[in-house]
Formats: sequence, C-alpha cells, structure tokens
Amino acid sequence: MVAKRDRQQAQIRTLESQLIVLRDKINSAPEDRSEELAELKEVVARDEKSIAELRTSIALLKQQATELKEELDAYKAKYPLR
Repeated sequence: MVAKRDRQQAQIRTLESQLIVLRDKINSAPEDRSEELAELKEVVARDEKSIAELRTSIALLKQQATELKEELDAYKAKYPLR
C-alpha cells in the first residue's frame, strides 16, 4: 500500500510539473489575433473600393477636361483674338 501511494504521489508530482509547463506555454503563446485580422481585411476591402471609385472619378474628370479643351479650341477657332 505504501509503495503504491508513493508511486501515485510521484505520478501526481510529475503531472503537476507537466501542468505547470503547459500553463507557462499557454501564457506565453501569442494571443489570438483573428478578430484584428478580420477587421483589417474589412478596412482593406473598404480602401480598395474607395480606390476603385477614385480611379473611376479621375477617369471621368480627365474625359471632361478633354471635352472642355476641345470646346475651348473650337471656340478659339470660331472667335479668334484680334
């Protein structure tokens, strides 16, 4: 009985020390950053959408500028300066 108890106590000490090591590993493990990653992905998606909208707007503005320049050139040709 005493030998069995001693073996069990030794096994308990071994398991407790393993438990301490595992707790230390858990505490030192990096935190879960999946929520932060999901938020950043949302920000990236919004930014990409904004960039696409801005590019479209720039293209439209360039087209308008070209049309206005053509109109100005036509006006200058029709009404030359003296």
